Amino acid sequence: MPPPIPALEEIRSIILTNLIGATSAELDRAALNGILSGLEGKIELVSAPVAPLSRTSAPLINKTAVYDNDYGYLRVDRVSAGLAKEFDSTFANLRIGGELEGLILDLRFAKGVDYSEAASLVDRFLKKEKKLLKVGARTIWSTAKRNAISVPVAVLVNSKTVGSAEALAALMRRSNVGLLIGADTAGGVSQFREFTLSNGQRLRVATGPLLFGEGEVLVGGAVQPDIEIDVAVEDELAYLDNAYRILPDDLSTLQAELEPNPFRPLSEAEIVRRHKLEQGEESVIEEKFEDVEAPLESEIRDPALSRALDVLKALAVVRKIHPF
Repeated sequence: MPPPIPALEEIRSIILTNLIGATSAELDRAALNGILSGLEGKIELVSAPVAPLSRTSAPLINKTAVYDNDYGYLRVDRVSAGLAKEFDSTFANLRIGGELEGLILDLRFAKGVDYSEAASLVDRFLKKEKKLLKVGARTIWSTAKRNAISVPVAVLVNSKTVGSAEALAALMRRSNVGLLIGADTAGGVSQFREFTLSNGQRLRVATGPLLFGEGEVLVGGAVQPDIEIDVAVEDELAYLDNAYRILPDDLSTLQAELEPNPFRPLSEAEIVRRHKLEQGEESVIEEKFEDVEAPLESEIRDPALSRALDVLKALAVVRKIHPF
């Protein structure tokens, strides 16, 4: 049985008395950082003047890509005010080379408590007026429009998808906009109440379940994926940094892939790789570990991203054969 948690004031007193250079302001800052970090997704300090607490200067969408020329990818860092507009411009840039066959919205590790912004982003994909969320006394509806985005969407989620990012994922599915791929989300979907502090900042605190549509709530507060992918969180972090990276656990799989298989046709890229191995050049495995841009023929090793691309490609084929 773990020991009881020591009193915060006792810890504070010892630090102030004995730590060289420690000040009350410094301890307050550290304590506040710890509270906000430990309860992330359940509380949020708005317009924080303290640099470590403020993320307003960081982009809300922190990575974009186009895979196989036709499939756009957007990774969301947090669902906060301005995300929908940032999405508009980013999505437009992805389409410069032509219309996309599909879109991957990566919400793994995404956070936030701005549910209105989640609804605003989903509204981009809806043609008709529809009740989306009830936040406090306010009911949020989508708007009728002719220019709604119609591209198929795969949404990636994991256990670190929390707060309004979870609500965004739930709304994408409930509105029949996106297919969810990954793992159960954190379970941090709640109603929030905002309190104005004495210094003018605002503290948002989770006070109850969030209501979807006609009053539905998420069972357990978490969003479950349509297609479950079992990947360790630390591995997903590595894949976010480089989707082509081969992790130690993948080495045996890669070795098996390189072994001759008479039942599997060889691609041109695989023929080249095997030729390099026969010539004694640097092995494919060693090349893959280098932290550089992966060559075009490399295989995406991120399981969730790879599955999303497979699903969107299959759907693109179906749509060409049987247009909706």
